[in-house]
Amino acid sequence: MKMDKPVAIDLFAGAGGFGLGFVMAGFDIPLSFEIDAWACDTLHYNHTGMTVIQSDIRNFNTLSSVKEICLSKPDIIIGGPPCQGFSIAGPAQKDP
Repeated sequence: MKMDKPVAIDLFAGAGGFGLGFVMAGFDIPLSFEIDAWACDTLHYNHTGMTVIQSDIRNFNTLSSVKEICLSKPDIIIGGPPCQGFSIAGPAQKDP
């Protein structure tokens, strides 16, 4: 199966806001990774055709699974990793 749109994989997807910008720019995002259950529920609700994997990406065999789900090599990998340890906005928050 050939994808007509460029393909992006979303790591640390959260509720999907960063990925939404890529979708609006014409990308297809067939696969997202997120550790938070509530964020995964939101992704499932808003993106019914997307595979959402609730997992710590450090514990996931990414290469083989990406090939199986995307059917091709992604054009770009995007992500918004946690930044509490670097942010001055939430210095009291625990650094994950």
